[in-house]
Amino acid sequence: MAVTDDQKADRLATIARLREMIGGIDASAGGIDPLPEEPEPVGAVVAAAGPVDVQVSGAGGGQLDSRGWPVAAESFQDVADDSDELGSDKPELGDDSVSSQITDPEKARQIALRCLNAQERTAYELKQILRRKHVVEPVAQTIVDRFVEVGLLNDRDFARQWVATRQVSKSASRSRLRRELAVRGIAPALITEALNQASLPEAEVALALARKRAVGMSGLSREKAMRRLISQLERRGFTPAVVRSTVVQVVDEMRSNGNIAADE
Repeated sequence: MAVTDDQKADRLATIARLREMIGGIDASAGGIDPLPEEPEPVGAVVAAAGPVDVQVSGAGGGQLDSRGWPVAAESFQDVADDSDELGSDKPELGDDSVSSQITDPEKARQIALRCLNAQERTAYELKQILRRKHVVEPVAQTIVDRFVEVGLLNDRDFARQWVATRQVSKSASRSRLRRELAVRGIAPALITEALNQASLPEAEVALALARKRAVGMSGLSREKAMRRLISQLERRGFTPAVVRSTVVQVVDEMRSNGNIAADE
């Protein structure tokens, strides 16, 4: 059956409207009036005009809504709203549940005792451990104060033992020992007291370390042996005066024992 001019015009108008909706084409540029604010349903126009070969793309797959309009892809605002909704269900980092907090003093005391059985701690260290175990602040402070009172925590004894042990096992200098005790929460006055009561003088600790390191430097030149010894003693935190006197003494001992290579 022949298509009338009116039917052709209706089909062209329908195609232009669909293109304007899904492709952002300005209908007025083609001499067609813009769509009214409440347009006639496209489904009814298409049905009256007969079959029209129009490809509708988008998330809707060419489906029509209840008003006869094609179902287009999600808008950017829809996607943003979905993202906000999903994000609202995510827990915030570091947000501990109230139910995980330990308020029972006996349970906190057992945690503290297990920590001290495994390793001796300072008062500061124990309190930090209790906080990481989710013990509430008032209970943690009460436990620490009680342990200090009965002698289970003693920062003065800890500092003394730390200095004595680390001087021998690690050949630690005074400055290094001071830093190590400070990060463990020992009071400055107690640190100074422990260092002043150290059984080994600073120079003696440095000399023992330098002699130990010199064993692996046999055959080196005097200059190279000195550079290595100076570097190792400085990294341990010994003072420049102690480093100089120690290195000169040890290098002289190496030369006397024939462990220094002959100068070229």
